[in-house]
Amino acid sequence: SGLPVLMDLQMPEMNGFDAISSIRTGSPEVREIPIIVMSAYGRESDFKKMSDLGVNDYISKPISTEELEKALARLRELGQI
Repeated sequence: SGLPVLMDLQMPEMNGFDAISSIRTGSPEVREIPIIVMSAYGRESDFKKMSDLGVNDYISKPISTEELEKALARLRELGQI
């Protein structure tokens, strides 16, 4: 797999859920891109929706280097990057 996308759920032109959906329904090479979502919101409904869309990991904002490194390590352990 390739390098992951680090994506915020709150974006000016397209919300994160729509962007994730576009990636996951794209060409085969694009569908497999690992996605780490970052958000200031920790709503259970958001976690469920992200999981249903195929997000690989999630970190809360404000993000720290340590939390990002942990998320990347989890993806490495799973062979996703």
